Amino acid sequence: MNKSISLTSKKHYSILLIGGTGVGKSCLKNRIIRKKFQTEISTVGVNQQHLDYTYKNKQIKLMITDTAGQEQFKSITKSYYKDCFAVLFCFSGDSPRSLKEAEHYARQFQVNYQNSKAPEGFAPICLFVRNKCDMSENIFTQNVIDNTINGISELYQEFKGFQNIKFFEVSAKEGTNTESLLQYVVEELDKQNVFDIKEQNGTVILNQNQDKNQEKNNESSSSGCCK
Repeated sequence: MNKSISLTSKKHYSILLIGGTGVGKSCLKNRIIRKKFQTEISTVGVNQQHLDYTYKNKQIKLMITDTAGQEQFKSITKSYYKDCFAVLFCFSGDSPRSLKEAEHYARQFQVNYQNSKAPEGFAPICLFVRNKCDMSENIFTQNVIDNTINGISELYQEFKGFQNIKFFEVSAKEGTNTESLLQYVVEELDKQNVFDIKEQNGTVILNQNQDKNQEKNNESSSSGCCK
């Protein structure tokens, strides 16, 4: 019997791309969503696009959030930390400042993160992503990258159930490792039962329990609101 797919929630699971200017975040988002490379992409503020991702024959709604790296938009970026399920700290081998900027955002994330939509005990999926691996130029040694990631991993131990930060090398231009990157994020979310996938009468049900919990939270918050 063919199984139909039923999404009981329209909630999107936010994946945040963050890093300094010019590291290729917008190009990476475009590669992930449209499977194409486009030059001269510039983000002002925040750009979000939805992606219906098929995982284990089930459809999961992802929201890829691309943030501008300019200083004037950093306060806007903070607001998107709160309810994201995964964050990709992006840098590139041709930008001397980009790894330090990624580290800065990673420390900022630790202070500002709070996800009211996630299951209890959920730990955000955090990755350091070096874009432009197709280029021969790479000013960062693996030792420098490892030391940066290890320092952030120690800081993130306060997240209950947190696993060490994963490092990916990708090329938005050539598509290298971009599929593997997204698949890894979804698999790690699934391990933490974020999608709450169940079967009833041949129908796949996603997020039913989370919707009930969210309704309870909404009821309690509305009863105690200020007037």
